[in-house]
Amino acid sequence: MDAVRPMTDPERTCDPLTATSPRCVAAGWIRAWLPALFLPFFLALPARAATDSLPVLRTAHQAHTLPTTEAIKGYPVHLDRAQITFYDPAIHALFIIDPTDGIFVDTRGDQVPDLHAGDVVEVDAVSGPGDVEPVLLHPHFRILSNQRLPEAPLIGFDRLSTDFYDSQWVAIEGIVRSVRRPQAVTYYAGHAASSSANLIVTLASGQDLMDVITLDPQGGDHSNLIDARIRLRAACGTRFNQRKQIIGVHLYMPDISYVQVLEPAPADPFSLPLSETSDVMRASQHERGHRVHVRGVVTSTWGPLQFTLMDANHGIFVHTEVPATVSVGDLLDVVGFPSLGDYTSVLDEAIVRRSGVERPPAPVILTAAQALTGDHDAEPVRIDGQLLYKSRTASEKTLLLTDGGTTFSAALPADTPEGFDNLEPGSRLRITGICLLEVTPSKTPKALKILLQSPDEVLVLQRPSWWTPRHTLIFASVLSAVVMVFIAWNVGLRRRVRAQTRVIRTQLEEADTLRLQAEAAHREKSKSLADVLSLQHDLLVAQEKLRYQATHDVLTGLSNRGALLDLLRAEIERTLRTHTSMGLLMLDVDHFKPINDTYGHLVGDAVLKEIALRLSRAIRSYDVAGRYGGEEFLVILPSCDREQTAKGAERIRAAISSLPFLIAGSEISLTVSIGATVAPDAAQAETELLSLADLALYQAKSAGRNCTVVRTSFQEEHAETV
Repeated sequence: MDAVRPMTDPERTCDPLTATSPRCVAAGWIRAWLPALFLPFFLALPARAATDSLPVLRTAHQAHTLPTTEAIKGYPVHLDRAQITFYDPAIHALFIIDPTDGIFVDTRGDQVPDLHAGDVVEVDAVSGPGDVEPVLLHPHFRILSNQRLPEAPLIGFDRLSTDFYDSQWVAIEGIVRSVRRPQAVTYYAGHAASSSANLIVTLASGQDLMDVITLDPQGGDHSNLIDARIRLRAACGTRFNQRKQIIGVHLYMPDISYVQVLEPAPADPFSLPLSETSDVMRASQHERGHRVHVRGVVTSTWGPLQFTLMDANHGIFVHTEVPATVSVGDLLDVVGFPSLGDYTSVLDEAIVRRSGVERPPAPVILTAAQALTGDHDAEPVRIDGQLLYKSRTASEKTLLLTDGGTTFSAALPADTPEGFDNLEPGSRLRITGICLLEVTPSKTPKALKILLQSPDEVLVLQRPSWWTPRHTLIFASVLSAVVMVFIAWNVGLRRRVRAQTRVIRTQLEEADTLRLQAEAAHREKSKSLADVLSLQHDLLVAQEKLRYQATHDVLTGLSNRGALLDLLRAEIERTLRTHTSMGLLMLDVDHFKPINDTYGHLVGDAVLKEIALRLSRAIRSYDVAGRYGGEEFLVILPSCDREQTAKGAERIRAAISSLPFLIAGSEISLTVSIGATVAPDAAQAETELLSLADLALYQAKSAGRNCTVVRTSFQEEHAETV
């Protein structure tokens, strides 16, 4: 009976966020159950029928931890007393907490009162599956009061970058990397992430970055926070991609007053002590995470947001957030955040101040192999090499060269007015530009790239010789034809002389002797000619048989490994020459070894023959299929892009798995796993293409076999599975 008291009872003022007395608990239960009884009348009639039998959830934790299969049923939720931690109607972001947990409220399409951070509210809603974690839908709020938001537990970057703290009120410390206002509303997975009325504060802890979205409608200047160490309190919002996979978090801070400055930033960033470029990111040289100050001369510019700087010893790449008007030869003071580059450290979010003009350092003369050692990354270099071919992408114009067996590339920005049109493959060139090392995931140099600013940095040392392999072959063919004509004319002339001599001699002999000799000579000539023709025919047959045996697999009749590699090289050259694409498939018969072990190798050979037959029927007339080794097959698909390659692979896989194989009187279903790649999207050398196809085949087997995986990059984290 004590639970049903008049509204003037002092116990009705108990705060459920902190109250624990029996009377406050009983009062809380009364206030929770009474609105829940009327909640179905505020919902749509179909929803009412579906939720009548579901229990009312009375804490945020109960709603937030529902399994997705249950959350979608629309459980009624009544929170007797919760608090708003963040609300921005422009991006439909609303987070609330109660003593048990935090949860996100989806307000899209609903009427919401004018809520503010700190408002204590009574909430009636229904559960929904959300995009990652369960959420509240169709909320109804009653504002009770406004109170200061509570203190929050301090959470590290490593722990926060999971979904464990989704929607919770947390505190985090870090160094401010940037403070920027978005240009427009930005979206991810169909949800607005920020609006033009927001301020985005990027925090750093080591090399980890995290964006904090806060309300700042007045548009104040908060650049004094950059490089400061701060602590802030915010609601944690999980980020996800289109596949509903968690890719990180955003923090949602009510306003800038929730920032506590632990270490202020220097008033003048350029007052920081000067550092050498070689000391950037070096252990014990700087306080980790803060800006550093370097001075040097600009050696190149690559677009408006990137340039290279060099002091007396080394070079460094500099990235800016806003376009910086700098030119080669400018002496700059640069202040930026040290970050990990591909090989050499870089300065990010840099600001610059011009202090003069200085002659850029002369390029270092190197071989390509010496440049790959890494001593001159981000520095001007000069390398001579022979041009192999040219290519162009949406972002770059590229030359591929070789120097002493080491292949390297030189690149111009795609918007450069002039290009490499006058350069011919086979030319010997002198390349002058900035050394850029491309590395493996373990940071080992794997490729060399020279960044160019203009075509003037490419000097032609020697044009290609006329005696190219093609011209030599044409000349040899013409010369052979001339020699054959001369030999034929000489042989004919000699035969005519002998015939005339024979006629004169026979005129001196008796008519009968002349006739007999003429008949004998004719028979001998005919026999000799027949023997020669027979020998020529036998030789051609033997040559054709040897050629076929050298290029075809004995068991399956398909092309063998050597012939396949020759055909692959020729097809790659054709795609580069005609600017088309080419698909490459690597097939492996799933679970083939048990067939050999169970039925014997003769049955295994018969299975391989049948697979080869089905493979030949499933490809186009101008496609090339061959046995790569064992139960592995290779298929070359000319003029196929990534989508066509995937369709071709699926057609082959279906052709092999569609009908069972008759083995020792039994029908057994066999499948294949296929790894696919595309040239030149993935690579332009047969070894790289084969490695990518083999890696994709390995992923297909790891994915459960009997599928196709298309992969066009070694760095691709999620290859396409068909």
